[in-house]
Amino acid sequence: MTLKTDMAGLFSVGAPPQSGELSGLLRWCARLFNFLQGFLRRPEFPGIVLTRIDATNIDEFKPEDGMLIYAGPGTLGPQEGLYVHEAGVWKKLAGS
Repeated sequence: MTLKTDMAGLFSVGAPPQSGELSGLLRWCARLFNFLQGFLRRPEFPGIVLTRIDATNIDEFKPEDGMLIYAGPGTLGPQEGLYVHEAGVWKKLAGS
């Protein structure tokens, strides 16, 4: 199993034990789950990555207040940048 394959070595687990012993499998599972728990709670997690959208005429696109979008020029406003949806209106965040 590999998590985030573009970041080699971030998280990699070999195959579970093949001996057929339940105790070995349980130890392997416990190590895996403890590692995942620690990894997901790390404060140094890198934040969020937004993908730029260049169109809003997609059926799945349903704006809601609180939504944060990185939009291309002319998509939600005249400039490219971060936009937040507040009170039914898209507002460009300053400096973005």
